[in-house]
Amino acid sequence: MWFLALIALQFLPTSQEQPETATVDSSRVVSDARDAQARFERARVFHAPWGNWTGGGSCDEQVGRFCLRFTSGRDDETTPPRLPPPEAEAVLAARAALDSALTAAAEQLPGDAWIAGQRTWYRGEAGDWEGALQAARACRSPDPGWCALLEGYAHHGAGNAVEAERRFNEGVAALPADEREKWLDLEPILEHEVAQALRRLPAEERGYLEERIWALGNPFFLAGGNTLRSEHFARHTAARIQERARNPHGIRWGADMTEILVRFGPIMAYERSRQPGHILGPTPVSGRFSLDARGVFPSLEAILNASSAGPLEFPPAVHGARSRHAPPAVPRVRGLQARVSRFRRGDSLLVVAAWQVPDPPAWDSVPPVSVSEAGLFLVREGEAQPLRFDLSEFLAVPPVSPDEDHAPGVPGLRSGVGVVRAPTGAWWLSLEAADPEGGRGWRFRQGLRQDPREPDAVQLSDLLLLAPPGSPGGAPGGGEAGAGSPERLEDHVGRALHSDTIAPGPIEVAWEIYGEPPDPDRLRFVIGVEREDRGILRRAGEALRLLSPVDPVEMRWEEGIAERRADLDEPVRFRRVQLDLRGLGNGNWLLHVRLPLEGGEEVASTARVVIRSP
Repeated sequence: MWFLALIALQFLPTSQEQPETATVDSSRVVSDARDAQARFERARVFHAPWGNWTGGGSCDEQVGRFCLRFTSGRDDETTPPRLPPPEAEAVLAARAALDSALTAAAEQLPGDAWIAGQRTWYRGEAGDWEGALQAARACRSPDPGWCALLEGYAHHGAGNAVEAERRFNEGVAALPADEREKWLDLEPILEHEVAQALRRLPAEERGYLEERIWALGNPFFLAGGNTLRSEHFARHTAARIQERARNPHGIRWGADMTEILVRFGPIMAYERSRQPGHILGPTPVSGRFSLDARGVFPSLEAILNASSAGPLEFPPAVHGARSRHAPPAVPRVRGLQARVSRFRRGDSLLVVAAWQVPDPPAWDSVPPVSVSEAGLFLVREGEAQPLRFDLSEFLAVPPVSPDEDHAPGVPGLRSGVGVVRAPTGAWWLSLEAADPEGGRGWRFRQGLRQDPREPDAVQLSDLLLLAPPGSPGGAPGGGEAGAGSPERLEDHVGRALHSDTIAPGPIEVAWEIYGEPPDPDRLRFVIGVEREDRGILRRAGEALRLLSPVDPVEMRWEEGIAERRADLDEPVRFRRVQLDLRGLGNGNWLLHVRLPLEGGEEVASTARVVIRSP
């Protein structure tokens, strides 16, 4: 609903003077602004490059009036994407003229919601997010929450994630109840099986799972705030801006256009289409989405039980997803090579996380990697806010706590080992590294669960894979225990391997023993490897007893019980052994360590390794 705005210029009156009032023809101002916006969109289409889509062929998905195809972009990391050409000079000139017209209109009608939205939108579309923020801050619209939403939109585009989240929360809270419900609805951006699981829940349980999905879908904690949630609100804001404006397609805005925008984000570039038989009506155009956008949600299994989910349930990029996102602060997020191991310290969980940033694709426009920020985030099962541990130092030993401060990041950092400590329980972990200057990030996620140890129980830690001393396979750092002192985990974590994939050759395997073994004099260990990826024919042959199962390769030994660590309250002993894996073929193998106990019982720890020749 439009309203008449009056701008009064008041002077201190004398006995002879009456206050002067200047009136503004608001309908004319709005009409001129609308004409300027329509002229720009016509110029955009007129000067758009010609594309290669003729309108024929099948659609990957049809949404209302629109045919969607996902045949280009960065789904194939081995080939460079086809980037759209820059805007023509005529379009840049038309954009500048539009901004001047909208600025003049906003000065006369600062309370007009449509003008404020258009001015913020077009500045952001041109990459001028500081200008967009200025336009949003000049908004004086009485529409509930609108000015806050525009500020959130501009902050989000500028990469100010925390401030964007704050302003979006204010704006969404002020919306009418029915509209707020639409903005908070997750179903349009979820995979169908997740949406169905959410729909089946009673109303009182939906809120809990929705908050869990928002947290699990947050693509990059290092960006600050929840960039997924902010991106969702930014897209709804953009849809509201465009509802009553001319668009390059030259058709009325509809629910199908809102759905596409909310699921895939705004169109980044337009191309004209040569469609046979087209004579009348608007010039056919096709739009292209962001090349960096990816599916960000984990699997349904991870959503329902995050602490037990493996890394494959948390892919950093889901191709072919129902919705796609790219956090503006770090739009390109790829997988981080990492290996995580769990240890105990009393009632605490000790996490050793070794990581390395992989080489970027050869076509990457910013190939040098210079990681300036790294962090490990732990989210307790059932909660949304993570504990953050700063790993920007090259090697974080001894364990760090969430409230500790650390030195600034090391430029050029590409790998490291972090040792962090948190309460025992059910968690999921996100290990992240960022190159903000290059707009790139890397992450690794998995579930992490450790239950309290039963009194008097003997247990083994996870197996820690170490590069042999002096080899280049592990992260630098770490040292040996002092003479006569029991060996400690912390003396060796600097050599931790950052991947389960290793070349055939020597490695060290390390672990800790908790509790007092039943035999006060001797420890009896069994360490072995067995192939995990047996072929289909071999498994069938073994099942039919036509072939004998392949026995695992094992080594058994006994040793005296070493002195326990005096610096810890509970019995903790560290062990390591060197293995030569050159005799194993390429493939997936299970590495196990077993400690036999009394009565035929035993405790064991297993690690999966992938042998791959260089």
